[in-house]
Amino acid sequence: MKLNRVLSSIIMMLFFIGNYSAQECGNFIPMKEGYKWEVTNFNKKGKEEGKSVNTVSSVVNENGLTTAKVDIVSTDGKDEITTSFDISCDGTTFKMGMTFFLPAEQMEQMQSVESMEVELDMEDMEFPNELEVGQDLKDAQMTMTAKMNGIQVMNTTTIIKNRKVLGKESITTASGTYDCFKIEQTSYVKMGFIEREVKSISFLSEGIGVVRSESYDKKGELDSYSEITKVF
Repeated sequence: MKLNRVLSSIIMMLFFIGNYSAQECGNFIPMKEGYKWEVTNFNKKGKEEGKSVNTVSSVVNENGLTTAKVDIVSTDGKDEITTSFDISCDGTTFKMGMTFFLPAEQMEQMQSVESMEVELDMEDMEFPNELEVGQDLKDAQMTMTAKMNGIQVMNTTTIIKNRKVLGKESITTASGTYDCFKIEQTSYVKMGFIEREVKSISFLSEGIGVVRSESYDKKGELDSYSEITKVF
């Protein structure tokens, strides 16, 4: 799966955590145990290339902090991969650990090697409870170092930068029409000698989450997109 499509799926899933009764934990990113939704990935021509079913499996409230676990089952029509991640919010800010930006295939491969040690250095991705047009959002980053028998075999740095609320738009998907905030960001990934930047735009609707996410190539042309296609 291309990096652009991985990032597009990630953005969709991290926003769409549903609980319409728990607005103190995010007007745009609410939480509810048992909530389940489907995200479908498309290429630039609109051909389906995969989908994921995401379920909020647990929600814990403790000392003013709400933490939720999200289980993800992803498939491209051939292989199926199961992963999970945690998110949290304190009533004013939503946070997501940057481990979410590790492709599921890569995590599965590393976990299968018994002698591999993985070290992570992260600054969480944050979203304020109240968004405004023109608002700049904080950068987020993660450095992952993998070692075998004390020898470094891989070093990957991911930085999410240039995050900005561009404006408001009405977006229509298979699941309906929504009034959305339009948010752009740039994802920079460096793995060894390989460097890559991907620009993406997300459309975030109050009480729903991201209803559509688009990834662009280096020429500024649409490369892929993801949309909410079903809420169970």
